[in-house]
Amino acid sequence: MAYLPNERLKWLTLCAAVAIVATVQAANPPDADQKGPVFLKEPTNRIDFSNSTGAEIECKASGNPMPEIIWIRSDGTAVGDVPGLRQISSDGKLVFPPFRAEDYRQEVHAQVYACLARNQFGSIISRDVHVRAVVNQFYGADILMEYVIKGNAAVLKCSIPSFVADFVRVESWIDEEGTELRPSENYVVNQFYEAEIMTEYVIKGNAAVLKCSIPSFVADFVRVESWIDDEGNVLNFSDNYVVSQFYITEAENEYVIKGNAAVVKCKIPSFVADFVQVETWVDDEGVEMWRNNATSAYVVIQSYESEADNEYVIRGNSVVMKCEIPSYVADFVFVDLWLDSEGRNYYPNAAAEETVVHQFYQTRVIDEFVLRGNAATLKCLVPSFVADFIDIEAWLDEEGVEITRPLPDESMVVPQSYTVNVMDESILRGNSAILKCHIPSFVADFIEVDSWLEDEQREIYAQADVTASDGKYLVLPSGELHIREVGPEDGYKSYQCRTKHRLTGETRLSATKGRLVITEPIGTVAPKVDLKDKVAIALIKAAAPLSLICPAQEPVGSVAPKVDMNDKLKFSSKQANASLSLLCPAQGYPMPAFRVILCLLLEPVGSVAPKISVENRLKNAEAHLGSSFTLFCPGQ
Repeated sequence: MAYLPNERLKWLTLCAAVAIVATVQAANPPDADQKGPVFLKEPTNRIDFSNSTGAEIECKASGNPMPEIIWIRSDGTAVGDVPGLRQISSDGKLVFPPFRAEDYRQEVHAQVYACLARNQFGSIISRDVHVRAVVNQFYGADILMEYVIKGNAAVLKCSIPSFVADFVRVESWIDEEGTELRPSENYVVNQFYEAEIMTEYVIKGNAAVLKCSIPSFVADFVRVESWIDDEGNVLNFSDNYVVSQFYITEAENEYVIKGNAAVVKCKIPSFVADFVQVETWVDDEGVEMWRNNATSAYVVIQSYESEADNEYVIRGNSVVMKCEIPSYVADFVFVDLWLDSEGRNYYPNAAAEETVVHQFYQTRVIDEFVLRGNAATLKCLVPSFVADFIDIEAWLDEEGVEITRPLPDESMVVPQSYTVNVMDESILRGNSAILKCHIPSFVADFIEVDSWLEDEQREIYAQADVTASDGKYLVLPSGELHIREVGPEDGYKSYQCRTKHRLTGETRLSATKGRLVITEPIGTVAPKVDLKDKVAIALIKAAAPLSLICPAQEPVGSVAPKVDMNDKLKFSSKQANASLSLLCPAQGYPMPAFRVILCLLLEPVGSVAPKISVENRLKNAEAHLGSSFTLFCPGQ
């Protein structure tokens, strides 16, 4: 995911705030009713206001303890008070009081802000709030002249200057007689039009369709109300009008084998097929065959034979017999019963009953080879043809002891033998050390570090008060022990980790003791990060505290201050009479002292005509319509 520079800086600042809060939380365990901040009222995405009215942006959050409200810019820096232009009230509101037009400042009144709420248990940040102040400016609207042919419709436009177009709309129109015309959906522009009847050529006796041609520019608003013939008869629109058309139906001949069923079709011409239906059939003897009514239905009786297929099966096994029904009656015929050669009837089971076919099967337990002291898993093999219906109820050993399955509200844990070790760590004097508790991977998902034991006497817990030991020890969420500012006395101490099983609650002390092997630096070493620590992933639960430790090693000796080659020559441009902050990028150990050297700009002795470089003679500047922008003159 790519971030813009200012967005990246803002999120880095937020991450730093979260890390600081998480560290404090690790030192002070939260009570049950304490929680991180939650927004009660989050500011909207855009705030526009006039310089004569001002504006207040409200941001409220809840939490325990009550979170602190801080307003920040898009680059993550905190917002302060600007006398007369911007204030932060005691209840967390960002206030922009009314101001004069000449006091407008773009970095205050056209800025992107965000609300940050934080307490010792977390931080949250609101959506970006785009603030824009509008200065009252004089403007004049102009009506453009339109040329139009007499009798046609005309559209007049009100021209509004672009610098106020976003905030001004047309309220009404006033003619020279003082009549005020306000916007409405009920206005209709009357336009002259003529409807025309197209001439149609038709053969005598056939039906004809006359069309009324309406001009396209009014076709969406005009419809045919009625027709009037040359005798003055009015023909109104109605759903009951039917255009009578002559048609002939035909019964097609069908060829069929004697004794079989036949279907005779009545062919209706397509141009009336949507309005004509078969009412009855009449045979050559005059007998009428009517369509069935809603209470009865015709059934065409067809001769068919069902057949039971032969099945080959090994004696003692189960068999499934199938009754084959011809496909042309399969939708209407179902098996009612089975009859064997001895006359016995077999009826299908009722809907509330279930039929079970008993099949002989045997289960088998496979031998497993396992090292003594390790855990083993035995499997019960069930034949596949009954596997969907067979469950393992219990296990029985050779001594007759029955091992049943646990109840739904119980859990079963397979105990496994494992050993936890703490290795020695080599560290330069004065640097920070990290001791790791090595847990075997096959139980790592269920084992967590509960505490550390120093010299078999002092317990160091995960959320202990680090201020009691001057902040020397810190147990990270991953279970590692972080020891700050290692001295010679720390080399005589031993450390063990105490682990706890999350399912059984069993605690176990590491089998080995780890020590710190402290070495003195021979020369000076620049801070460096171990390759395996350059990319580290820390997984925690949502809303849980997190402490991040920098694993870089700090040199004990001294390093002369130096400046990176990329920082030796830099240019900083600023507007005239504006303040400028310059940072010294020099690095050294101990921290170097800085002093300021003032550079005095002298007036030129002679005179030089202004000139512009070739690459600056032609440049394009793009800006949104109605927005302000600044152009710099590159002449020297």
